Amino acid sequence: MRYKGAGYARCLWVSEIAVRARGSGLGLLSGVALGALLGAGQAAQALVITPSFDASWAAAPAAATTVVNNVIAEYEAAFSNAVTVTVAFGWGELNGSPISSGAATVFAGSDFPPPFGPTTPFTLAQVKGFYAAAAAGPGATQVLVTANANLPAAYPNPGGSTGFFIPDAEYKALTGAALDADPIDGFTGYATNFCGGGTCPYDFTGNAPAANAIDFTAVVEHELSHALSRVDYGFSSGVAGNPPPFLTPQDFFKYDCGTPNLDPKFNVTCFSFNGDATNPQGHGQTRPTAAIGSTQQTTPSTLSSAKASSRRSALPTSS
Repeated sequence: MRYKGAGYARCLWVSEIAVRARGSGLGLLSGVALGALLGAGQAAQALVITPSFDASWAAAPAAATTVVNNVIAEYEAAFSNAVTVTVAFGWGELNGSPISSGAATVFAGSDFPPPFGPTTPFTLAQVKGFYAAAAAGPGATQVLVTANANLPAAYPNPGGSTGFFIPDAEYKALTGAALDADPIDGFTGYATNFCGGGTCPYDFTGNAPAANAIDFTAVVEHELSHALSRVDYGFSSGVAGNPPPFLTPQDFFKYDCGTPNLDPKFNVTCFSFNGDATNPQGHGQTRPTAAIGSTQQTTPSTLSSAKASSRRSALPTSS
């Protein structure tokens, strides 16, 4: 996705984008993998996010729907890709499966390459071709051009496939076309009580939440970013140091900190879009935890982001 806000150029990284302050901490607008490949100065709003509320959402408080619509408006104002993305929202369930705590995101099983699905993965050459076309297209920024110029000639993934999974929304952002006929590009689900058992209710105000309460705005920002393709799958084994079963475009920007070595594994990594020559956050480290399906900045600005659960399902979920 091409980010519009020139004023936030120094705050962008592959896992989270801190763009607004709420109360005593920073709220987080979480960016997709391509959120690093930003566009500034895009005046016209182009991204359209269409919410698809599952039947379960009828039990959600009206304030939850207001938050979803507000977060969608944030993303639509922040990104300039001329595409329409449809995201499902479930209350107490995720794509039909119960969710008892936390929040999570998943994609259609038919979209995944092995071992999670039947789809043939994209090759490195194909993905680099998508980037090259996007970098040469209208609206491309210098960051995107630089990132494209620094994509690797090869991407070894010892122990895992060197093929790529591209979620529907990211494929649209890269190519301007739909990957397939799926009516839903990403599924998000929210437990009725984030901690389960009623111990940490949601705060729907958008302000700093009270003690033990969970900022629902931050939760939706986080999950919507996953639905927009901010994912990698190094976490899927749950074992530190293990490789992902396949690569995603986000892996192009994950480096062993302070080195030019790309690292897709479930490790502490750092983000860079220019071959690890610089890092927008001074090589702020990313934290691999079994609860988070992508890299996570450990800078103070991320401390108010939603804590994710360590749930696992038949398909890999990004929490």
